[in-house]
Amino acid sequence: MEQQVLFKRCRNPEHNKVLPADKFFKDKGTHDGLMARCKECTKKRKFIDRHSKEGVIKNMYDNQVRVSIHRGQNPPSYTKKELIVWVMAQPIFHILYDAWVKSNYNKWLIPSCDRINNDISYTFSNLQVVSWRENFDNGVRDMKAGLITHGNNPQKETVKLTKNNRLVYEYPSVSQAARDNGVWVGAISCCCRGITKEVNGYIYMFKSDYNG
Repeated sequence: MEQQVLFKRCRNPEHNKVLPADKFFKDKGTHDGLMARCKECTKKRKFIDRHSKEGVIKNMYDNQVRVSIHRGQNPPSYTKKELIVWVMAQPIFHILYDAWVKSNYNKWLIPSCDRINNDISYTFSNLQVVSWRENFDNGVRDMKAGLITHGNNPQKETVKLTKNNRLVYEYPSVSQAARDNGVWVGAISCCCRGITKEVNGYIYMFKSDYNG
């Protein structure tokens, strides 16, 4: 049974302060129902973990699994641990990682695993380590050439417009527009299909419907 507490000491040795209970995230698995570290320390720790070399590679793997499912392809032929070992052995990864850190974590510079042949699933022989910018550009090129589809559905190029119909950006797909703008893919899809008028103050359309 959880104990009702009003104050708790943060267990981060570098912090080690007594704080109000609302400064801690809840955790049903502990005796007092609170995490050992305060919210601030927990967030810092998660940031460090996500932005470490191993954290970046773990995220690569999770993305590869999602992409494989979305495109109806076989999952990666390796485990997450095997990918970590393989990527760590690529000299270019460490060069790209250092450049990403020096850029204050510019999203376009983060190291990424790009498939050489998109018709083949994720295998070590079909991988190259590049920046996300290069990976993105390669994807745009292949989508325009009709080389990438999700399942049996070809991707539709999408445009982002102001309310005055001024072009803001072009995307190779609805899903990419959603990822880059941090919104639900369904919201952008509904806007492109005319079901809704806008998303967060912007208009989205399939490029084929845009006459600008």
